[in-house]
Amino acid sequence: MSAAPELSRLIALCPPPAAPPPPVEQGRIPVPSAHTELLAVYGVGCFDDFLSIYGNGVGNTYLDISDGTARSTKILAGKAIPELRAQLDAFGARPEDLVQWGGTSNADWLFWIPVGEPETWPTVVVEAGQLAFAVLHRSSTGVLLDVLSRTWSTPIFPDDFPDDFPAFEPYRA
Repeated sequence: MSAAPELSRLIALCPPPAAPPPPVEQGRIPVPSAHTELLAVYGVGCFDDFLSIYGNGVGNTYLDISDGTARSTKILAGKAIPELRAQLDAFGARPEDLVQWGGTSNADWLFWIPVGEPETWPTVVVEAGQLAFAVLHRSSTGVLLDVLSRTWSTPIFPDDFPDDFPAFEPYRA
């Protein structure tokens, strides 16, 4: 399933960098093709100095899907988080199964819940400290589009995010 319509709308809302990003690498953890398409246009980087998107093999452990997933799921695995665990259980998943595709400057996490085909993986946004979470049945591209267009909002993110004219800053090694 192509993310082309969502990606086209995201590009119109927030233009990608002028210079093409480095090629997308396959990592230890598979990612949905919609995310691969997103990275092929934007690369790894940050929207409005707040929400970062991750990729595989980027040379920065804090923006790498495999490294971020290993760190964050280890933290979640050691937490009680009964409400989040109950929600994940409804999907047939555990905190250790999540795949981190993004994060915020406030240390919030964006994960896929990897159940079923990768193109159907929902996203769960988890607040820093695991105090709150929100599940969206959207791809990473769809979540970014919804957040940046203010179609979807959450108290997890600050009121001043996003800017009226969102910008993207690519990660440069």
